[in-house]
Amino acid sequence: MTRRRPGERKGGARCLLGAAFLAGWAAMIGVAAAEDLSGRAILSQQNFTTGDLSTRVFDQLYELRFARRVIDPFAYLVFFRGEQSDGHSTIAGDTRSLRFRQIEPHAEATYTFPTIQLLGRYDLVDSDSRIGGQPSDRRRLEDVFGTFSFVPYDLPGIRVLAERTHSSSDTSALDQTQTDLQAGLDYRLGPLDATATARRSDFEDSANDLSRKSDGVQGGFTYQDSLWRDRLNVTASVLASRDREVDTTGNRGASGLTAVAIAQALSSIDATPEDSRQEPGIPVPALIDGNLRVPTMIDIGPTGVSFENISVDLRRFTDLDTFRVDIRDSRGNVVPRGGPVDFTVFTSIDAIRWTPVSGARTVFLAPLSLYEITFPRRIARFFKVVSFDLAPTDARVTEIRAYVHKAFGPATRRTTNISLASENASVTFHPFSGVTLFYYGLFNQSREDADDIPRITTNDADQLASATWDVSRRINLLAQYQWRTVTSTVGGGQRYRALTADLRYVVRSDVNLTLEGVSASQEDAGIRSDVRTASLRSYLRFLRTLDLSANVGVQRQRFLSDGRVADQWFATGYTSADLTTDLHLRIDAAYTRNRTSGAVPTALSDRDERYNADFFYRPGPQLGIGIQVGWVRSGSLSGVIQNYRVDWRPFPYGALNLGGRYEENVEPFTNRRSERWILDPHWRLNDHMSLDVNYTRETATGIPRAHIFFASFTATI
Repeated sequence: MTRRRPGERKGGARCLLGAAFLAGWAAMIGVAAAEDLSGRAILSQQNFTTGDLSTRVFDQLYELRFARRVIDPFAYLVFFRGEQSDGHSTIAGDTRSLRFRQIEPHAEATYTFPTIQLLGRYDLVDSDSRIGGQPSDRRRLEDVFGTFSFVPYDLPGIRVLAERTHSSSDTSALDQTQTDLQAGLDYRLGPLDATATARRSDFEDSANDLSRKSDGVQGGFTYQDSLWRDRLNVTASVLASRDREVDTTGNRGASGLTAVAIAQALSSIDATPEDSRQEPGIPVPALIDGNLRVPTMIDIGPTGVSFENISVDLRRFTDLDTFRVDIRDSRGNVVPRGGPVDFTVFTSIDAIRWTPVSGARTVFLAPLSLYEITFPRRIARFFKVVSFDLAPTDARVTEIRAYVHKAFGPATRRTTNISLASENASVTFHPFSGVTLFYYGLFNQSREDADDIPRITTNDADQLASATWDVSRRINLLAQYQWRTVTSTVGGGQRYRALTADLRYVVRSDVNLTLEGVSASQEDAGIRSDVRTASLRSYLRFLRTLDLSANVGVQRQRFLSDGRVADQWFATGYTSADLTTDLHLRIDAAYTRNRTSGAVPTALSDRDERYNADFFYRPGPQLGIGIQVGWVRSGSLSGVIQNYRVDWRPFPYGALNLGGRYEENVEPFTNRRSERWILDPHWRLNDHMSLDVNYTRETATGIPRAHIFFASFTATI
């Protein structure tokens, strides 16, 4: 093998991409004032060192965006992104050259009338990388998408959607093509909505010699109305679907991913994910809208934080063993490296108390720009993934998708008929002033009939009834009963019954106390137990700028098979204060102690504690200082968590910004620690040019210390 010295680079080839883009850029500068033309160029030097690995890369990135509305209903967008990197990598004294090229063309056209909407979109990510004299690695991710909708007044609306996605990689055994076609009708008549959909899907996994063809129909009705002068509100819906899936394998066996629909996705930042009462999730519809390019606010890059909680509600009980978390940068482009980000998986029976799933594993699939989290198969309705550590480059979550693996033998042709019916209803009734009665019911029935395996049937019902009474202006009573039953021919069944009573006392508008008692019985996979919980929640606003919230309680779980008992004491709270107009303080605390008699099956440690104080001081527009100090303990693992950040503009209204950050964190569920130093000054030279420098030193459990240096020059039009 011939080695090339670091200085022996081919300068002409290195700048070929840049010269081509700059020539095209200069040619269009003349029309920039008249048309919607924008673009940027970034020239950067990146150095990465960890253990005996050292990498030096010079990177060129160019973007052009041209958007125009031709006439009022018609508009189009053309975007092109090109990137080229040249450098070398040294491993234990062996130096090899590096070469990377990637192009990302994107085109989109829309035609919008009040009753007619058309959208066509094309995306391509085509990359080619080479290390030393080895064969190049070609990766492609291509997507063609089109949709048409016609919604006339007082007539049924028509929806048509077509999409074809192809992904391939020379070195990752990836060669998949997915084609989807869907057509539907929607009609609204007063309080009644009716929908009907027909769909077809073809999936070819050439690398694994697996082919899947699916055909299906779906229909549903929704009724929503208010009666008796809005004293009675009723919502009811029925949804039924039937699909025929044909899987074919070649001469070797295969394992295919089957998608599982997610009804709702929620997000929160919670360092104590086993209990979500203090930080409940907020719905994020963009996480399940099918658009993989548009980033959400969930940031797992250098500017983000650990313990991003993404929870999903499947609205039915089914089995899962895989999640895929798609990521893009803040501009919607693919992310080249995943870094040390790791996800923990949790399940829950009530979306409040969560149990970690042991054996979860996270890998980053660079050709698809996503994290894949696999874990032992679980049957549940509520799942959650929680992140720890950060990616080395800008990374935002765009989508979460759920799957379950199906295994097929060699030379197999399996036909599976899948039937699903779902009904739900909610009723809210105000019989008297201050009294509210509420009922919610969700019922699901599913069946899978395959020609070579036994039939699989699952039935589940989730019902809730509650009564609320405003006894007086200060006292409120709540009684609630929830019962849930799941039966399945695989994985056994589940049963849950819970009676909840709340007494809420409002001392004044800014002070209230709530006493809660819960009596529940549950059965999961043949293990039966009774759970009793008592807690006290309080909220106080002492001053206009000082809040305090606390939750203390005790829980006892008794296993009926042998009388074993698990006791838990917990306390959580936070306070938030604006000490001055420039100084802000927030203190969070969480304490849990578990005591068991006998070998009670639990994934929790005997004690979990997490305390955190966060100060932020901004005396003026030129300086901002953040200090976060805390301590965490889980079982035998303990440590300090701290985060210091500085944002300083040394000159009034100046273009120079000096920023820095130090972070140290602990993740108790997988016994991981991380430490990170970041220096990131920014200099805005003028309205069109800027200079950025970033130095990061990070250490994580099981990973050698890494040093990352990044310097870039950006020019925009």
